[in-house]
Amino acid sequence: MSTKPRLFFFLFLLLTCQAFAQTDSVGHAGGKIRYWNNFLLGGLRGDHKEVFFSFATTHGIRLGRLAVGLGAGLDAYGDWKVIPMFASASFDFARIKNDALFIQMNGGYGRAVYTGEDRMGVPAGIENGGGKMFNPMLGYRIKADRFRIYVALGYKFQRNKYTYDYNFPEVFAPDGTPYEYPKYSVLEDMQRFVVQMGFGWH
Repeated sequence: MSTKPRLFFFLFLLLTCQAFAQTDSVGHAGGKIRYWNNFLLGGLRGDHKEVFFSFATTHGIRLGRLAVGLGAGLDAYGDWKVIPMFASASFDFARIKNDALFIQMNGGYGRAVYTGEDRMGVPAGIENGGGKMFNPMLGYRIKADRFRIYVALGYKFQRNKYTYDYNFPEVFAPDGTPYEYPKYSVLEDMQRFVVQMGFGWH
């Protein structure tokens, strides 16, 4: 992962950790609007049976059974590492005492960074890509004092559009101008089954 995405990601984590230390509620005619967050870690599995890590943190507000928020994460897709930034909405469709079954929809944009060394056996100049992200989830939230324990599973769709070329030795035309090798554009859709566990502060 390049330096700028890494610095941005860790700065975001520092900010979220500060927010994690406090929780507030505001009165509302239909109940209380409360701050909530969660930190989830798990795995992504595709058709090749390989499992890669997936991390996400979401922060927002809750009113009754409905919760909305904004989040960010880090997902691994083989040689690609993706930093998704997304909006989230969830709804508790069933409650069991203090616990809840919920559905959640996440959607946004993922910035993809290529971390491999070559492509098809030839060193390549791959430009970092990215694209839209869509992630429906089904989960179970368990109350543990002021904390919540999360178990969730679902589907993650990540589009990745990027360009690459082959880094052949520099060749010059008879008039002395360097030859420009063609660049190739690729559009791939990465689809994974995702399972995550974690905790939150409510």
